Amino acid sequence: MSEKRVYANRVDINTSVYDVLCTFYTMSPLRDEKNIIVGENVVDKAEIYMSPQLAKALAMLLTEQVRIYEENFGEIKFSQMNNNSSEK
Repeated sequence: MSEKRVYANRVDINTSVYDVLCTFYTMSPLRDEKNIIVGENVVDKAEIYMSPQLAKALAMLLTEQVRIYEENFGEIKFSQMNNNSSEK
C-alpha cells in the first residue's frame, strides 16, 4: 500500500447517516499579471471517509491534543485568513 502525505490548510466536512467525509486541501494564492492575489488555487486534495463513530473519536483526540498544545505553547488564535463560512 502506498503512503501519501498531504499538508492541509483547508478542510471541508460533509456527513450522511452512514459516514463522514473530510476533504483536506492544500491551497495556494492565485495571482493576476500584477501579482495581486485574486483567489485561491487547489494544489493538492485528499478525501478521508470514516464512520460517525470514528469521527467522534477523532474529534475527542484532536480536542485533547489541542488542549495539550495550548498548555505548552499558549492559546491558538485565529487570523482573518483562517475564517471560513462555517464560522459565520
